[in-house]
Amino acid sequence: MQEAWIGEKDLLVDTWYFSRELDPDHEAHVATTVGHPSCVPVNQVSTYFNSTTGKLLGEIDSRTFDFDLGICDREHYFKVPEECQSGNALKTPTLEVQKLLDKISRRRKFLGQ
Repeated sequence: MQEAWIGEKDLLVDTWYFSRELDPDHEAHVATTVGHPSCVPVNQVSTYFNSTTGKLLGEIDSRTFDFDLGICDREHYFKVPEECQSGNALKTPTLEVQKLLDKISRRRKFLGQ
């Protein structure tokens, strides 16, 4: 991990690096930069290699610009369904939601998060 300042407005960021074997012949190297302390993503570069030959297979560079934290116009972009309103939520997740949570958990373990 590395901490740095970006630009004239002095945005403090942290950059995290990790690598993962995707399968015996492929690996990914990922560097993610997030604002500090907000953890708002600023940049992520993912590089994919053939681990046997060392050949570069591809690179994805994702950046975030000009954003406002939160949901700017809740009524327009995000209407909370009636069943999710305060007091209406279930105490325990349904079987369908639990399966989704388990899937997310397995993916996070795979990615090392």
